[in-house]
Amino acid sequence: MKAAPSRGVWICLAALLVLVAAGALYAVRSLEGTRDSLEKSADIGDEAGVAVSEMQGAVAGIGRGTVEYVRTDDPKFREAAAGSREEFERARARYEDLAGEGAGVEIGALYDEYGAVGESLLEGNDEQEAARGRIDGEFAEIKRILGDETRENVGSRGPDGPRSWRRRRR
Repeated sequence: MKAAPSRGVWICLAALLVLVAAGALYAVRSLEGTRDSLEKSADIGDEAGVAVSEMQGAVAGIGRGTVEYVRTDDPKFREAAAGSREEFERARARYEDLAGEGAGVEIGALYDEYGAVGESLLEGNDEQEAARGRIDGEFAEIKRILGDETRENVGSRGPDGPRSWRRRRR
């Protein structure tokens, strides 16, 4: 008899997957909004334009790192996303110095929202991995128990009692 996960476990995993997918979609939409806002601000000046370009690159790096981490669970992508967040903050601070403090308010608000969604995706993926690990461990334990019971019950006697396999051969 093969042990199957309970229906509730599958429903929870499906719900978690839907949340992660919805978060990814929301992150992409937020990325587009952030990118549009950055493009509007690009005409402020050459140095400010460079800062805007750096912010655009960092936003793309954050999105790419987050999506790849969720897809592969490779920690290097999570680290890449964190590095891109730091790059964005440096470029944003430089942009605000060049264009004035009020110039980056909309960008900052969009980025804060985008960053929160990205963190939510990363944490949701970690929770999903932890749940998968617990389920795998439980399945291994069930398989071990079933294997032990099968050996105890059947052993060398055969399914119909001691030496039943010999009776069938004759």
